[in-house]
Amino acid sequence: MNTLQLINKEGYTIVQMNRGKVNAINFEMVQELRQVFGDIEKDDKVKGVILTGQPHYFSAGLDLIELVQYN
Repeated sequence: MNTLQLINKEGYTIVQMNRGKVNAINFEMVQELRQVFGDIEKDDKVKGVILTGQPHYFSAGLDLIELVQYN
């Protein structure tokens, strides 16, 4: 994974967004989030998920530069 970091704990998983300064969400991150949450949904041992951002921000939202360039 290029934009996410997973930390598996007993009974829950921490999903950390880790994409640059403000964790702007791009298409790659969306694909990775879909994959991770799909995998977690199938894992009976995981009872909860914490979604967080690092190092200092949760997320600034969508990466508008990438969105504008997408055609």
